[in-house]
Amino acid sequence: MEITRDTLKNKRMRHFCTYFDSAYIWKGLALYESMKQVANNFCLHVMALDDKSYKFLKVYECESLTIDNLRDIETEELLHLKEERTRAEYCWTCGPVIILHLIDKYQLEDITYLDSDLMFYSSYEPIYQEIGNGSVAITPQYSNHDNQVGKFCVQFMYFKNDADGRACLIWWRDCCIKWCFARYEDGKFGDQKYLDYFPTLFNNVVIISHRGAGIANWNMGLYRYENGEAVYEEKHYPIIFFHFHGLRMTIENNTLVFQLFDCDYNKLYDKLFFHPYMTLVADNLNKYFNQRIEHFEVRKKSLFNVIYSYIKSLFRNINIVQRIYFQFHKHESWEDSKL
Repeated sequence: MEITRDTLKNKRMRHFCTYFDSAYIWKGLALYESMKQVANNFCLHVMALDDKSYKFLKVYECESLTIDNLRDIETEELLHLKEERTRAEYCWTCGPVIILHLIDKYQLEDITYLDSDLMFYSSYEPIYQEIGNGSVAITPQYSNHDNQVGKFCVQFMYFKNDADGRACLIWWRDCCIKWCFARYEDGKFGDQKYLDYFPTLFNNVVIISHRGAGIANWNMGLYRYENGEAVYEEKHYPIIFFHFHGLRMTIENNTLVFQLFDCDYNKLYDKLFFHPYMTLVADNLNKYFNQRIEHFEVRKKSLFNVIYSYIKSLFRNINIVQRIYFQFHKHESWEDSKL
């Protein structure tokens, strides 16, 4: 089905976008299917980062799912940066370029960027009630490491197609083209630490305060959980989405294995977050790939990773150690293609 701006222009729907390649396609499909479970009037615009994912996904294009190919919008400038930056860094560089392109191509009034490794557990409408007439919206990290990676997370970002929203998006795009590397340097980190400047440089920027938006492995210990809700300072928040950052998946003899590299795990977290996500991923593997899953397994962090994480935390706030670490740690952590 060919989707055009005319197909969508009369639809009163939420517009979202994300990007991923064939290695992360299982994550992107889980995001899409989770959105279908909590809403029915949305469109997810996917930018496929390689030809394999584009050809595979194009078959499933419909009014709630559009597929574009990064190859079609890569300029000479981007292709030059592609040679200089790692795969992860290049993807981050392209993020604001992709968002702006989709706004213009489909003539959207607004769009919300989503990381592909999210899962929605309940309606996202409370977030938009908070955004109101805002032109830009960003979500806090709620992390102890804000000085290095930024106060806000790229995971969920709203841009209105107005003067304030476009000015912010274009500034972010230009910054990422100029510098976007997986290291902390002179107050910058990847595409993300630039978000710290949004509220001071631009008008009409909303900082989302709903604690159910952006629960993740690095902050889930901040809350207690009652009746499927996150409780913070005695206030209850429906869990809107969880960010499965750093999660790796393998399939071993029809067993779906999730490997946790930087994440705590217990029975409560399994019931609330991991088991629903594994169930959704397993259903998608059957639906899209004809891969039947019979068992689930979660593998906790190894002793080495526990010690490594602890040592990193001890030296995280020492600038000279940061520089040495990021000089040699290149963040080339990409999975093999799932297609």
